[in-house]
Amino acid sequence: MFFRVSLFSCVSLQFCLALVFRHLCFFLNDVLARLLAGETDYQPLLPWNWAAAHPESIRMYRQEERRERDVRKQTQRAKRRDNKKRQSKLKRK
Repeated sequence: MFFRVSLFSCVSLQFCLALVFRHLCFFLNDVLARLLAGETDYQPLLPWNWAAAHPESIRMYRQEERRERDVRKQTQRAKRRDNKKRQSKLKRK
């Protein structure tokens, strides 16, 4: 099967992987070597599966940033819901 890959998609893939992986070259070298060796099971080669198998190659601060961002979003949503409830109660009076 032939996939057409543009330069933009390669650059964006590299950028996204660089944000997650500490050593991007380890990931790329391992995946390319396995593909060239003839591996046909592609599931372990997906970035998230590969990262689970190689936790030493993950940037931990990115995971912490993601958790902090999720907490901030939840807090902001809760505040907005409370404000809407208050506003609807004031309109009823």
